[in-house]
Amino acid sequence: MNDTGTFRSFNLTYTGNYENGFRNGKGIMANLHTSEKYEGDWKEDYTHGKGTLTGNEYEKCKEENCEDSHIPCLNSVYVGDFK
Repeated sequence: MNDTGTFRSFNLTYTGNYENGFRNGKGIMANLHTSEKYEGDWKEDYTHGKGTLTGNEYEKCKEENCEDSHIPCLNSVYVGDFK
């Protein structure tokens, strides 16, 4: 079943495409608690393909100079491929 819609939980919202009950296609997930947001491609409930990730964790990393962190410090924005 293919559909579009919005899912809301305590601190997350997802608006976008669904396929067989999974997030598939284009969609936006936002964490209302941290202001993090992913907008882009999804495949079977996971970020996959092209997308943009923005949010507080990137700012925090930049402020703390976390050069060795797994969180990229790119002015609070990551644009690129997700696997």
